[in-house]
Amino acid sequence: FLDTCTRAQATTLSVRELLHIADIPRVIDYISVSARGLGMRILEGFPWEAHCVRLWTVEVARDQPMAAEELALLRARGCLAAVKGPELFADCPCGGFAAAPTPGVAEEGGVGGSQEHSASTGAAVEAAPPGR
Repeated sequence: FLDTCTRAQATTLSVRELLHIADIPRVIDYISVSARGLGMRILEGFPWEAHCVRLWTVEVARDQPMAAEELALLRARGCLAAVKGPELFADCPCGGFAAAPTPGVAEEGGVGGSQEHSASTGAAVEAAPPGR
């Protein structure tokens, strides 16, 4: 079977790297994670100290339809979260978050500190900057 597959090389980024490169604001209105059951890995790797997301949609793993770990992580961050069908929905508070400076970013806009690197999860992540 593997002999018939086409091999390809791909460059991958962590969510942290993507948000930094795209210069995404600290408060994000909406992120949709379509990760074929790898939503928990995305949530665990999210730079919570640097960004807040008001609304999340996360694809739920088929073998864990209740998404207990994802729900616990989001609820621990003050989010209202529920699973409906194959997706988890969360509404998170970001009050006061936008006023604080981004950790590791100098006033001139330069970046300090180390960057985190991670392997690809094959996930699709969409982010929307604040529009409210």
